[in-house]
Amino acid sequence: MANAFACRSTSLTPGALGWRTNCFLLVAVSIELFMLLGFIYISPVASLLGHAPPSRVGLGVAVLAFPAVLLADAVHKRWKARHSAAR
Repeated sequence: MANAFACRSTSLTPGALGWRTNCFLLVAVSIELFMLLGFIYISPVASLLGHAPPSRVGLGVAVLAFPAVLLADAVHKRWKARHSAAR
């Protein structure tokens, strides 16, 4: 989900673009999140798919992955901008 926000521009971070400037992306990510939660936490669906809720550690890793992806993207874009300007 974070990658969808990060890939909107090759040079600007999602914060610079504005988080709510693409309503279709917000709807798509919201639908994805609700479907994911349904696949994991609605027992009949989870059983059918062979899924189970993550442990607290697993959930923490998943939640922290979102800002980690955005941070890595921001560092990459800043590095790319500095090195292309130096040429």
